[in-house]
Amino acid sequence: MRFVLPALSFVLALASFSSAQARVFNISQEKFAAYIRGTYFPGAIENTAFSESNGANLTVDDEFKYNFSGEFGFVYSTEVMNLRFGFELIRPPKIEGTASDGSAVAMYDFKSDASVFAPKVGLEFNLKKWHQTRLFLNLGAGAANLVGRNAYSFTTDGTAAYAVADYSEDLRGTALLYEASLGFETLMADTTTFSLEAGYRMLNFDKIKHNKDVTTLNSTAVTKGDTAMNLDGTDRKLDLSGAYIGVNFRFWLF
Repeated sequence: MRFVLPALSFVLALASFSSAQARVFNISQEKFAAYIRGTYFPGAIENTAFSESNGANLTVDDEFKYNFSGEFGFVYSTEVMNLRFGFELIRPPKIEGTASDGSAVAMYDFKSDASVFAPKVGLEFNLKKWHQTRLFLNLGAGAANLVGRNAYSFTTDGTAAYAVADYSEDLRGTALLYEASLGFETLMADTTTFSLEAGYRMLNFDKIKHNKDVTTLNSTAVTKGDTAMNLDGTDRKLDLSGAYIGVNFRFWLF
C-alpha cells in the first residue's frame, strides 16, 4: 500500500505534464500543412479529341462518363488567406468499344483515353473562422498538360472501307486551368482536418498536336508536331470544364 500512493501520484503528475505539453489545435494558429485532395465531376463529357475524327456515319460511344482528379501539395496559412501549391492529375475513364456503320457492320475496335497533369497555385480566402473550422473561397490557376491516345484496330470490312492499317494516335496539348470553389474545413482528429468543396473548373484545350508520325483514317499522313485535325478540316479540341465536388485532407505540421 505504501507504494501505491507514490506510484499513483507519479502517474497523475505525468498525465498532467503530458496534458500541458499536448498540442491544442486552433485553426487560426496553424501555419503549414501537407494535403491530398480529390475531385469528382458526375456528368458526361464528349471526347472531341476522338469523336470528330472517327470516320463519317459511324456509331461510336465517344463520351467520358464522368471525370475525376487527385491532387497533392502544401498550404501556407495566414489569418486572412491561405496560399496553396499543388500538383493535380485529372483522369477521365477510358473509352472502349466498336465503331459500326449504318448497317451495323463493325468497322474497327477502339480505345481512347486522356490524362492531364497540372502544377497549380491557389488562394483561399477565409470567409469565416471558428476555433476548429472555417468557411473559405478558393481561387486557383495552373498550367495543364494533356496526354491523349486513340488506338484503332480494324476489321476486314474496316480495312476495305478506309484503306488503312491498325494505328494509334499520340496526342499532346497545353492549356491554362482556372477553378473556383466554396469550401468548409473542420478538425477530424489531432491535427488533421477534413474539408468539402463545391466548385467549377475551366479547362479547354483548343489546339492539340500529334506526337508521332502516323497514317490516320482516309489515308491521311501526319507527322509529329502537326495540329490534330477533325474530318472536316477544323482543329481538334477537348473541353474538360465542368462543376465538381471535392474532398480534402490536410495534415497540419506546425
